[in-house]
Amino acid sequence: MDDNMEMLSVVAETAWMGHNTLLQLQDMTQNEAFKAFLRIQLKAYDIVLNETRIQYEARGEQLPEESTWNKMMTFMGIKIDTMMDKSTRHIADMLIQGSNQGIMELTKANKDYPGAEAPVKSLAEKLLVMLERNVEELKTFL
Repeated sequence: MDDNMEMLSVVAETAWMGHNTLLQLQDMTQNEAFKAFLRIQLKAYDIVLNETRIQYEARGEQLPEESTWNKMMTFMGIKIDTMMDKSTRHIADMLIQGSNQGIMELTKANKDYPGAEAPVKSLAEKLLVMLERNVEELKTFL
């Protein structure tokens, strides 16, 4: 795979993980401000996934869905992690950890795939900035 597809793969995995995590978590909180924040973030992930799909299609490929295995592991991890604590603070902490993981993956991809074209790098940077902003905004819910 070339640098474009490798970087797009990281962007897709990161965006799907965030998207599917938010889908599962959004109904667990009773905090209306937090719910509104999660809905806004979910829309932002939808935009990134759509732009990722466009980049895949421009290269004659289809945007892969998150694997069933990853979906199942995420679902079970969230169920276990929220079994005893569904507080806004705890969920925000979980999302900060996940966002930081995405930040690390995107940062590594940026260094590992220097040959990626400008539109692909720009998309990865857009997601990276979004995740960094999410971390700062989520801190207000701690």
